[in-house]
Amino acid sequence: MALILTSAERARDRKKPPVYIRGFSQATSLRDSAFPPEDLWFGAMQSAAKDVYRMAGVEREDLDALMIYDNFSPTVLFSLEGFGFCKQGESGDWIQGGRLELGGEFPSNTSGGHLSESYMQAGD
Repeated sequence: MALILTSAERARDRKKPPVYIRGFSQATSLRDSAFPPEDLWFGAMQSAAKDVYRMAGVEREDLDALMIYDNFSPTVLFSLEGFGFCKQGESGDWIQGGRLELGGEFPSNTSGGHLSESYMQAGD
């Protein structure tokens, strides 16, 4: 899979309709450490969420699908909490009942995500 970025003007004439990036951000709490911070990236996620929502001109309530970085299963839970979908420490309960599955309230990582698609390295 490849991601090709170009200007909106150039994308307009392509075969398929463009997908616009309306917001992006990055934050970290790992300075000088290989271990997660005590808040499990809650503060970093809140900072990134604030930037993304502002840039895109949306609120959390405007979203209807999620693509969440998921190199480890708990990363999805930390992201849900930091981006305001539920209170800190409540993401495990919040996802119950199919909330993140296809047909659910917020279909998430519908390609399978890193855990089922792109982090599938084969060993020798």
